[in-house]
Amino acid sequence: MKQLEFQLHKKLKASKNNYEYQNALKSSFNKEIKERNDKVKIIDFQIGQLEELEIGTEIKEQTIDTLHELNVGDDWNVFMEGTEIIIKDGLVAEIREGGKTNDKIF
Repeated sequence: MKQLEFQLHKKLKASKNNYEYQNALKSSFNKEIKERNDKVKIIDFQIGQLEELEIGTEIKEQTIDTLHELNVGDDWNVFMEGTEIIIKDGLVAEIREGGKTNDKIF
């Protein structure tokens, strides 16, 4: 945030006589600062939620759609059960065909 404020002041100083440009700059920088502050609040909230979880609890972070080849006669229900890929510390730890039925997923 301090870096953005520094850049704003530097650009404002460079455009002393152009008040319309200065107002547009201030508006743009204030919008960016607000967006970054909102992101920080969201991350702080997520950290608070993570601190309440028990060790080993699995959370659903992201769903990824992929292409999958189907043929006539394939069992649609088996296909729709899906596959879960468990990531720990950035590495694939486990691949679950059809998912696990009794997981704690948040």
